[in-house]
Amino acid sequence: MGRETRRALPKVGLQPEQCAEVRPESRKYRLVGGQLGIVDRSAEFADRIIQLCLALPNNSVGWEIGRQLVRAGTSIGANVEEAQAGESKADFIHKMRIARKECREARFFLRRIANGKLIPQRRLESLLDEVEQILLILTTIILRATERDVAVAHRNKKHEQSRGVFQTPVASE
Repeated sequence: MGRETRRALPKVGLQPEQCAEVRPESRKYRLVGGQLGIVDRSAEFADRIIQLCLALPNNSVGWEIGRQLVRAGTSIGANVEEAQAGESKADFIHKMRIARKECREARFFLRRIANGKLIPQRRLESLLDEVEQILLILTTIILRATERDVAVAHRNKKHEQSRGVFQTPVASE
């Protein structure tokens, strides 16, 4: 794996039209199979969500949606990061499921911003696309981790059956 280099977030005080334009291509990350890893990708998404929320209107609607979106959008990366240090496979899967729920919530609020025309649609398109991609990645990770657990359990059961562990005892007279 290569070294990870990150550029700092743009300074607060940008004009609203400059916010939410932080793109993944502007940073260097560890690549997994030529793709951005989910840990880095979810962290980048959180950074972009923060910048988007800074550009929301300064009114009660902008504050409330921004508060909810920041919580959901940053929680994805936090749960993915926490899953990496899971105490067990079940803990890993559980944290990834929480991240997926938060991803769905972030998608909901991004759609509300788009439908409410709080931010121009053209500026939301890349974030809406990214949230969908992250959701698909998380779903794939969960399914694969779960399938491996089922396959291992099945293999162990077959092994124990071949050793006679699961044979039904014969009633003696």
